[in-house]
Amino acid sequence: MDLIDLDLLMMAIPCLSRPDADLLLQAVNSEVRRTLPCLADIIANSGLWAEAVYIVTEALKRPARWIESEQAGPFQVRYRAVLSGKGTVLEASDVAALQALC
Repeated sequence: MDLIDLDLLMMAIPCLSRPDADLLLQAVNSEVRRTLPCLADIIANSGLWAEAVYIVTEALKRPARWIESEQAGPFQVRYRAVLSGKGTVLEASDVAALQALC
């Protein structure tokens, strides 16, 4: 069961390539599943779902924590920290806000 779909991810980070978006989507949803033991209940409640999606998409818009490197010349950005499982998208405050929904 996933909280974020590809469309939501691409709205939050429109510059991602499709392969990076697919990998990041899996990583983010995995992190959300580990964080939220009540994910099924949240998805079933439209108000809670909207709050949870807002928290996660706002976290995705804060890329500084999970960008490994940027390059101005050919406009290259690497997201390997999260994509390789070594990083995280959610900060402690995001985790607390999500867990409060349970």
